[in-house]
Amino acid sequence: MRTRLFVTLLTPFFLLLTCLSARAKEAPKSDTRFAAIAPAVDAFIRQKKLAGAVTLVAQEGEILHLQAHGLADIASEKPMATDAIFRIHSMTKAIVTAAALMLYEESRFAFDDPVSKYLPAFAGRADLSQITVRSLMRHTSGLSYAFTAPQEIARKQMAANIWSGDLEDFAQRLATVPLVHPPDQGWTYGVSIDVLGYLIETWSGMRLDDFLKERIFDPLGMVDTGFYVPEPKRDRLAALYTLTEDGDLIPANSPFSFDLFTRPKLCSGGGGLLSTATDYFRFLQMILDAGSVDGTQLLSADSVALMTTNQLPKQIPSISVTGEKRTGIGFGFGFSVVTVEAGDWDPDGKLDEFGWGGAASCHYWVSPQDRLIVVTLEQTQPYGWTLEWGLKPMIYEAIADSGP
Repeated sequence: MRTRLFVTLLTPFFLLLTCLSARAKEAPKSDTRFAAIAPAVDAFIRQKKLAGAVTLVAQEGEILHLQAHGLADIASEKPMATDAIFRIHSMTKAIVTAAALMLYEESRFAFDDPVSKYLPAFAGRADLSQITVRSLMRHTSGLSYAFTAPQEIARKQMAANIWSGDLEDFAQRLATVPLVHPPDQGWTYGVSIDVLGYLIETWSGMRLDDFLKERIFDPLGMVDTGFYVPEPKRDRLAALYTLTEDGDLIPANSPFSFDLFTRPKLCSGGGGLLSTATDYFRFLQMILDAGSVDGTQLLSADSVALMTTNQLPKQIPSISVTGEKRTGIGFGFGFSVVTVEAGDWDPDGKLDEFGWGGAASCHYWVSPQDRLIVVTLEQTQPYGWTLEWGLKPMIYEAIADSGP
């Protein structure tokens, strides 16, 4: 059992928020039940585990806590702001999966369609031809990242230079890389959702970024989310840091080599988005509200259920990432899902809780039974669990003490 953090110092005040959508109330609100968050995050900053962060807690569609902590940039001593823009990396995956499900509802594909039906390069190999759209959505395709593959496969993926062109070129190059395991015979974290992004372009006839803007970002009021940061917003980008073995935070480059300030040729459906805490909250609130936003159904309740319940076959009881066996954690179409109450991997997690994170230690989790959304954004490599594991027990304790 991980050590629980309970701190009693009061934070001076929580910053105010005006929400545009997703049922969040217009009037800003502070809630003293979450006063322990600020000193806990400040302690992590003093310990040089991170430079700064933005934390958000919402319940029943209302943001109860939104606060900036520490610095957005150490060199310039720029304070973190609640509207700071973060590289959210793999938090992109759930959004892109939701977009694909919108096209499923329009009968553009079936879950058990072979990917090779839409990507001829996959038809030339027997193993690739067995990958289905379902395989992509739940990460059972056998497609990997270089860092989740055995060395021999990692070398071949890097030699294929899969990220050098547009999404169509990416898919063609990927077809030359071996699978880690036969489709649907294991769970491997990898580039499945990047392939799904290519399929979205094929099914819709639109670039991925245009489709996401039209169908998700604009309807939800996610005004600061996209695949690059336009010039007027560049000063809001939080700097990225590597936490060294010596315990120092040093400026870092993204694990992806994408230019953050111009529209990319390749929109990575697996890790290319940048966003803010409030924008991502709006997306999660739509999911928690069974696909509904202010009376408009963006996604059906059935599709949301596929995203937020375990979709892994019985032979894959839980997921494992880079050797970490996450016992009691399954995977839906886009989110990890807690399948065991108080399991060994996440003893503070609740049954049916769903969430995920991003490569620079961003996290989010949603508890349907509590109607609770938590988003913690930072920019620290390598990936760590400092904020989720540090704050989760105190947040759940706070909402257990009294209603919202």
